[in-house]
Amino acid sequence: MREVADNSVDVVVVTWVLCSVQNADDVMNEIKRVLKPGGKFYFMEHTAALRNSWMYLIQRLLNPAWHKISGCSMAEETWKAIDEAGFSEVKYKRFSAPVTWPFIKPHLAGYAVK
Repeated sequence: MREVADNSVDVVVVTWVLCSVQNADDVMNEIKRVLKPGGKFYFMEHTAALRNSWMYLIQRLLNPAWHKISGCSMAEETWKAIDEAGFSEVKYKRFSAPVTWPFIKPHLAGYAVK
């Protein structure tokens, strides 16, 4: 596989990716590495519910079985990796997507600028 050059990509788009990688921080570093200055990272991800909610507790209890079945985590706080990646601008909105599995909520959709 050929490596993508540093600062060579205008846009990176991911959907439901950060829940299934072993280290979201490594993925964010790679996205920043390949993006040109001013390049944009667009994303839509499901994420853990807020820690003070019942949904968060349910997600934590069900997550081991869900991870074995699906390969992803319903309890990842994916916004943290995005917020802490060091982008010059980050904007996203939390929302509840109409998915069939009730514990794969909430979602984030937004963008970040290198």
